[in-house]
Amino acid sequence: AWGTVCSSGWSTADANVVCHQLDFLPLGAKAKSNAYFGSGSGIILLSHVSCSGNENNLLECNYQSCSVSSCSHSNDAGVICELPCNNGDIRLGDENILKGRVEVCINGTWGTICDHY
Repeated sequence: AWGTVCSSGWSTADANVVCHQLDFLPLGAKAKSNAYFGSGSGIILLSHVSCSGNENNLLECNYQSCSVSSCSHSNDAGVICELPCNNGDIRLGDENILKGRVEVCINGTWGTICDHY
């Protein structure tokens, strides 16, 4: 059965594991808490997830079952993942399509451009 994850203790390392498991970039994920994307419904399966960031699957992380913690759907966890990129790809890193910080992809990682010369 599908269920949600409680955001108690939810961290960037936890979000990175989720993104890696979904075949997105394993670094640069943003952890979102307190039902940032809206409250789920049904069963809450995991709480107090604690990943190191090196796991391949969320279930390899330490966690508690929600039967031993008090969590509601107002605490559902979420993530924002990064799409894979190719060398030389560019984007505006401030999540705005018309203006923002210029970022470039080098060796599969997004980074900023230094303006010092």
